[in-house]
Amino acid sequence: MSRNNKLSEIRRSRVLDYGPGSIIDFTIDTTGSGSVSVVSAGLEYWNLSTNTEFAFDKQTIHEDRLKKKLQVQGFRLPPINGDSEWKFKNDSEAHRTLWGFRFPRYLICPNCRTLKWYTQWENLKYGDPQKICSSCSEEERKKGRTNKIFVVPSRFVVACKNGHLSDFPWFYWVHGKYEDGECKYVFNKNIFKLLQTGKDMGLSGLILKCMNCGKDRPMEGIFSEKSSLHALKCTGQMPWIKQSDGIKDFTEKCDLHVDIRQRGAGDLYKPLHMSSLTIPPFDDKSLKLINDIGLNVSDLVQPNITDSDRVAIIRISSKKIGKELTEKELKEINEKVIEFDKFLKQEKSLHWEEYQRFTKEHEITSVFKNYSRDLDKFEIRTQKIPKNLSKYLTKLVKVVRLRETRALVGFTRIVDAVDYKTPAKNNETGKDYKIGLLEQKKSKWYPAIEVKGEGIFISLNEKRLEEWSKNKHLVKRAENINKKFKSNLNKEVEDLVNISPRYLLIHTLSHALITELAKVCGYSEASMRERLYISEKKEEKMSGILIYTSSSDSEGTLGGLSRQANPERFEKIFINAIRGKYNCSQDPHCIMGIKSASEEYNEAACHSCLLLPETSCEKFNRFLDRATIRGDIENNFKSYFDF
Repeated sequence: MSRNNKLSEIRRSRVLDYGPGSIIDFTIDTTGSGSVSVVSAGLEYWNLSTNTEFAFDKQTIHEDRLKKKLQVQGFRLPPINGDSEWKFKNDSEAHRTLWGFRFPRYLICPNCRTLKWYTQWENLKYGDPQKICSSCSEEERKKGRTNKIFVVPSRFVVACKNGHLSDFPWFYWVHGKYEDGECKYVFNKNIFKLLQTGKDMGLSGLILKCMNCGKDRPMEGIFSEKSSLHALKCTGQMPWIKQSDGIKDFTEKCDLHVDIRQRGAGDLYKPLHMSSLTIPPFDDKSLKLINDIGLNVSDLVQPNITDSDRVAIIRISSKKIGKELTEKELKEINEKVIEFDKFLKQEKSLHWEEYQRFTKEHEITSVFKNYSRDLDKFEIRTQKIPKNLSKYLTKLVKVVRLRETRALVGFTRIVDAVDYKTPAKNNETGKDYKIGLLEQKKSKWYPAIEVKGEGIFISLNEKRLEEWSKNKHLVKRAENINKKFKSNLNKEVEDLVNISPRYLLIHTLSHALITELAKVCGYSEASMRERLYISEKKEEKMSGILIYTSSSDSEGTLGGLSRQANPERFEKIFINAIRGKYNCSQDPHCIMGIKSASEEYNEAACHSCLLLPETSCEKFNRFLDRATIRGDIENNFKSYFDF
C-alpha cells in the first residue's frame, strides 16, 4: 500500500531559504484541515531520489569559479517532479521530492487542549501525516457533524547557537526536574494539557498541566533568561539528520545552554549563501557544450592528459549525445579549455574578477581567442555618466542580463555568522559557535539555484573617495565600528571586511539607491539585491555597487531595473536617493547614533531610513552610516557629495 505522505509544494527558488534544518509549516490541501510541521531533511535524503550520489546531468549547475572557491565538485538543483531521469531507488514511478521529518513532535488538540507525542494520536488514514483527536472527533460525530478534529504542532521549541534543535521540555517545565516522585519523564508517554485561562491571551494565561499527577504551571517566564529552562544543557540534537537506523536523531556533544523560541521565529534559521556571477570568459558557448556532454574543465586539465587525449575525450563524449564536432571545432574547444584553466588558476577573489568585467570588459575578453559570448548569461552596456554626477562616479553600467549561481553552504540559529564559513564568537567562553550541518558527512556538492536577472552597476571616483576618506573624525567613526566587529571574532578570517569610511559610504549609498529604485522600477525592495565591491588593497582596489534583481524565472529579467541606468533617468534617481536620506523621522536620535545595543555595527542608521529587508542586504543590515551621504550633525566632516 502506498503512503499518502506528500505535504505540498515549495517554489524551487525558495528551497535555499528552507534548507536542511529549517522548520516548514504545511496545511494539507487534500482536506483543508490538517496542519503538519516538518524540519527539512539533510542532503543525504536528496540522494534518495536519484540513482547515483551525484551525477553530471541537467540537474547539476556548472559554475567553475564558485566551485573552485568552495572546493566542491559541483552544485545540485533542488529536486522537482516530472523528471523521468530521477526516481526513487525502489520505485519505478518517476517522482522527485524533498524530504522532511515531523517537528515539533508534540502535537496539541485545539479543542480539548491535550498535548502529547505524535505517535499517541490517531492517524487519519494509513500513511497520512495528519493526526486527529479521536475523542473530540467522536464528540463531533455525536452532534451529527462529519468533520474531524485535527491536532496541530505545538508552538514552542528549543534551540542553541550551535545550530541544534529539540522539542520543548514540557515535562521539565511543569515539574522542574525529570523525575518528580512517581511521575517520571518518558518522551513519548507523558500527556499534558495546555489550557487557556481567564482573559489574558499572553503566556500568563497559558497553564501547562501534567495529566498524570495533576501538577500545573503557567507558561509565563519561559523566554526569561532567569528561567530554569535556560539552565538546561543542549542535547546536541539534529532532527533533520538521522542515525543509521533512519529513526533516531543524529546528535553531537554540545556545551551550550538552550534558548526558547516560537516555532516560526525569524532567527531560528538563518541560511548562509555563497554566490558568484557568470562572467567572461565563462559565458563562452563552448563551455556550455563541455558541460552538456558531461564534462568539466577540471576533468580535462589533469596533469596526465595531453592535447590529443583531451580532443579524443571531447569527441567521444559529444557522440554519446548525438553531436558530431569537426576537427576545427575540437581544436578550438581544446584551446579554450586551456584558457579556462588559466583563468581559474589566477589567485583572485570572486568579487575582483567581477569588478574587472564591469569596469574593463574589453581588455579582459580581448585576450581570449575565438570568444563566443552567450548573451543570456552576461550582457552589459556602458552608459555615459550624467554631467552632474561625473565628479562622483567613474562608471555607470546597464546590466541587461546576468546569471547568478547561489549555493546554500550552511546555516546558523539565533546568531549571525561573520561570513559563509566563519561563525560568530561566544564572548562568554571565547570559543566560536558552530555553523549548522546540512548533512552528517560532507558531500562533494552543495544545493544551489541558478537565477537570472538585470541591474545597474556604478563605481565611485577613486581619487575623490581617497581624499574624502582622510578626515580624522570620519576615520575615527569607522574605526569604532571596526574595533567592535573585530572584538567579536575569535580568529583571523580570510578576506576579513575592513570597516572604513569607504565601506560605510558605499554600503550606505547602496541602501539609499535601492530604496529610491523601488519607487520607480516596478520591483519592491525585497526583490532587489546588492552586491558590494569594496577593497582598499593596492592590487585590488574596488569601490563599486551592483544592484540587481534575480529570479529563477523570467520575473527578474523584465527590464524595469536596467532601464533606470539610462543617464537621464539615473541622474534623477541618484540625486533623489541622496536628498531622501538627508533627514530621518527618528532624528536627532538617528543621526546622533543613539540606538539599541543590537545595532552596535551601525552609526546613523535605523528602520526609518536605511535598513532593508534581509533578502536585499548582503551584510545583515550592518556597517551603515547615513552621515557619510549627508554629513555629521556636528559638522566635523562633510558628506562625500559635499566634499
